[in-house]
Amino acid sequence: MENIKCGMFVIMADNIEPKDVPIHLGLALQSFNNKMFDTAEEIARGLRLSHEEYYTYGAFEQWRKDKILTILNDVSENTKVESNQKDKPNRSLKTLLMQLGNKTIETGVYYSPEKDKQLTCIVFLADERVFNKVKYPDFDQFLKNHPDIISTFEKDRSYASIVEEITNFRSTVYLDWVHSIGGERNEFLSGFLNDF
Repeated sequence: MENIKCGMFVIMADNIEPKDVPIHLGLALQSFNNKMFDTAEEIARGLRLSHEEYYTYGAFEQWRKDKILTILNDVSENTKVESNQKDKPNRSLKTLLMQLGNKTIETGVYYSPEKDKQLTCIVFLADERVFNKVKYPDFDQFLKNHPDIISTFEKDRSYASIVEEITNFRSTVYLDWVHSIGGERNEFLSGFLNDF
């Protein structure tokens, strides 16, 4: 992970009192930290780890140097299953944790005993290819840097429809973009973070 900065992202339930935020955040970070110490022990014992485990451990080591922490807002309390707003994706912590888990994104979590063991905080790592939009732009911006590709489409098509078609069919240029931001893990996290 040389020369690629890493950041820890925090998703906190919106029903946490401001005075309690540092406690929930600190305990979720410690949960993640404990997993990384376990991983370090497994590496020291020569155990075989998955690609994701090696990636996460390397990102964690880089994050310890970079110390980038981003708190994401606008997350409904844990008990809500679906968002009532049609223009916003599901924001329940439980669903967000499942989405991260389905993509094998390592997380640290905190379940608050004061709130009947509700999930109140999630933390996870992402490298800068996910959050540095100047250096690693989203696909629609990436495509703007390739006017030769845009010119192959009919002149009366909207830019948005061209981006949608290329994305849906996972064309070579789209796959080149995915590769440029670090692969499918970062493709998922880029979209995941764009929803905040």
